[in-house]
Amino acid sequence: MKPSGTGAETSSPCLTGCWFAYTMEIYGERRSKMSKVEKFGPRLKMLIDEKGITVRSLAKDLNVSVGVLSDWQNGNKTPRGDSIMKLTEYFGVTADYLLGLTDASTIDTDIRISCDTTRLSEKAVKILSSMEKSDVEKLSKLIEFYNTIR
Repeated sequence: MKPSGTGAETSSPCLTGCWFAYTMEIYGERRSKMSKVEKFGPRLKMLIDEKGITVRSLAKDLNVSVGVLSDWQNGNKTPRGDSIMKLTEYFGVTADYLLGLTDASTIDTDIRISCDTTRLSEKAVKILSSMEKSDVEKLSKLIEFYNTIR
């Protein structure tokens, strides 16, 4: 799947958080009024607390300064894409969760939410999530056509 506007290839859309954003776009779910920066800081602090680590040790592991990490936590700044990816790998969460776009912290939770929202089976959601957006659109048109001729 190609994330919108980047042209970059990814083997698993969920790993970059693109699938959930795409799912939200399809079903028109509203996002919270709270901005990414307002959600990101508290989420980061919660993840640090849950993991039982210090800001200093995280800063060292991510190769960023304690001041930068503090700015992220306090909502003064938002990390760049490469730092977000490091954080998602470090904490084992999706970028969508980290940025406050979803309350589903892992890919499996994203799949369960998608199943609940779409009433599709887990297998169907996994198949759709591995498909290119253009193929999903073609499949949707094929289903519409089938429904008109039955």
